[in-house]
Amino acid sequence: MSKIKEQTFVCIDCEATGLDVVQDRIVEVAVAVFTIDGIVASFESLINPEREIPANVIEVHHITNDMVKGKPTIETVLPEVIQLIGRHPIVGHGIKFDVDLIDQAAKRFNIP
Repeated sequence: MSKIKEQTFVCIDCEATGLDVVQDRIVEVAVAVFTIDGIVASFESLINPEREIPANVIEVHHITNDMVKGKPTIETVLPEVIQLIGRHPIVGHGIKFDVDLIDQAAKRFNIP
C-alpha cells in the first residue's frame, strides 16, 4: 500500500437527464486527477445527451437543452475520461451514481 503523499486520486462528477443510470444520459462530466499537492490533470465538458432534458431535472442542475445543443456526445469524450481515470482510486460524494453512469455509457458504445 502506498503512502497517501505518493498516491494519485481521481474525482469525477456527472450530471444527467435523470436518476436512472440505464435509461438516462450524461449531460455534463468533470474529472480531476490530483495528488495531496494539487490537481495534475482535469477535464470538463457539457455533453449532448441526444434527448431532451426534463424541466424538473433542469431545475436541479441548471443545465438546459440550449446549453448542450452542439456539444460533443458522450461517445466522443468517454475515451479521454476513461484514460484520465485510469487505475487511480475514485473519490467523490455519491460516487456510485457517477461511476454507474460512465459504466453504462461505456457499455452502450462498446468502449472498454
